[in-house]
Amino acid sequence: MSNRKLQLGHLVKALREQRSLSQEDFAKQLNLDNRSVLAHLEQGIRIPSADALRKICQTLAVPK
Repeated sequence: MSNRKLQLGHLVKALREQRSLSQEDFAKQLNLDNRSVLAHLEQGIRIPSADALRKICQTLAVPK
């Protein structure tokens, strides 16, 4: 597991939780197929498609 993937995952999770959003609710808000996209990202397992990652980061205001 890449350290960068894990760092990004932890950041996304922290920002999502600050907004009191469940993975499921956030996935619905982003029109993602299912919450596993977020779960895999937050666990540092897999980076989603560029479009999905862009949506996630823009919505959570993840710094570039």
